[in-house]
Amino acid sequence: MFEISGMSGDEIVYINGKFCAARDAAISPFDRGFVLGDGIYEVAPVVNSKICDRADFWERFERSAAQIELKIPYSREKYEEILYELIAQG
Repeated sequence: MFEISGMSGDEIVYINGKFCAARDAAISPFDRGFVLGDGIYEVAPVVNSKICDRADFWERFERSAAQIELKIPYSREKYEEILYELIAQG
């Protein structure tokens, strides 16, 4: 199994609609991002368990997704619910 230095595999990730340990996460070999390399990378700092500069983050996120015609499956509110749960578990 491929490992990243400094990561235990116990980290919590959100994939396929559920939270799980990173070591248990799996991506379908038919996933568009896996097959074609589609993806976006946007970062928002988290301070005191709060996402900073949320409006700027969402603007960048949606612009990046639109540039590669990536369908965004959840609303901002749903994504924030997921992100805050990851922060709480992190």
